[in-house]
Amino acid sequence: KLINGIDAASSEFDARPEVFAVAFRYLKDHKLKGEFNVLKNKTNIVDNKLFATYHAGEDFFDIVDGLRTIDEAIKFLNLRQGDRIGHALALGLNANDYFKFKGGKLLIPKGVLLDNIAWILAQIRKFNINDFHSESNRLNKIFQTLFYEIYKDQNPSLKGFECTSNTYYDAWKLRGDDPELFKGDITQDIEAISGMSYWERCRLNHFYPKKTSIRKNVLVKKLYQEYHFNPIIKQRYSEIKQFEITPEYLKIVTKIQKEMQNILMLLNIGIECNPTSNYLIGTFKRYDKHPIIDFYNLGLESDSDKIESCPQLFVSINTDDQGIFGTSLENEFALMAIALEKAKDENGTLKYKPSMIYQWLDNIRKMGNEQSFKST
Repeated sequence: KLINGIDAASSEFDARPEVFAVAFRYLKDHKLKGEFNVLKNKTNIVDNKLFATYHAGEDFFDIVDGLRTIDEAIKFLNLRQGDRIGHALALGLNANDYFKFKGGKLLIPKGVLLDNIAWILAQIRKFNINDFHSESNRLNKIFQTLFYEIYKDQNPSLKGFECTSNTYYDAWKLRGDDPELFKGDITQDIEAISGMSYWERCRLNHFYPKKTSIRKNVLVKKLYQEYHFNPIIKQRYSEIKQFEITPEYLKIVTKIQKEMQNILMLLNIGIECNPTSNYLIGTFKRYDKHPIIDFYNLGLESDSDKIESCPQLFVSINTDDQGIFGTSLENEFALMAIALEKAKDENGTLKYKPSMIYQWLDNIRKMGNEQSFKST
């Protein structure tokens, strides 16, 4: 009865949300049953709804794999209303400033780039981003080259196998499942297994994908199996490749950022913003450039167009790790207040009035209290 929520944070490069998927699903929907049912009567214990936080979108090779991590956290960990995502910098960083900081070129593992391209092409289809045909063609060509280099070259099991980015994306959807389910005979119907315990049922992500036909597609399951259990693919996955950022790519990323902001707004998933941590780890070097200002601006802005275009996400200000960053909650609020009081527009005029700054901060303080996982 003392446990209200669960949290996980790890290297986003080495431990993606899929690593925690089974455990999160198990804990979030766990109920007292069977021999433990007696606890309800003897100790007045009730089945608390466990909320969850997952730290995502702070460390990434490209804004796209930061966005993809956030998407994976939602889909694979079954994040719902009232749950939280820590940091989510990729969701709000100015893409133009980020790619300019990177010099217009990225050094990125081949496998991450392959995953990113399959994911971004799927988002282009999903959100009907139809203005960049030449860039889509470029990405498709890079995808085919990378797929051959990582999966097909000197791999007899995939000889003659043609893979589109759509098929690869379907295999990506299965990453919320326990890979051990796909280790053996992939022709078996995984969803038809009966008599499983609750933990065993959680090994399969029943929340996503909804289309059961994907888990019946042998080619899709073969790709997922190779992704996890082929050591040659793992080695090639980590080889570094240079990727060029085009103006069209930048525009696509910006559009997808905005679409994903709207998704989080509709899901009412909170974002834990950590100004000092994000400043030290991120690529922006001024606190008034923190994405929280673009996530939520009620009270801070008076321009109706800026208010309308903002997603008004459910945000809070936090310390991240107080010991490492030598800060406090009061300090984090003060840093944002000072930065906004000094912020100027392109004409050198102060952007915000003090009363507006403190109204905005008080709004965020209230949201922070609402984000708490306390049961009362």
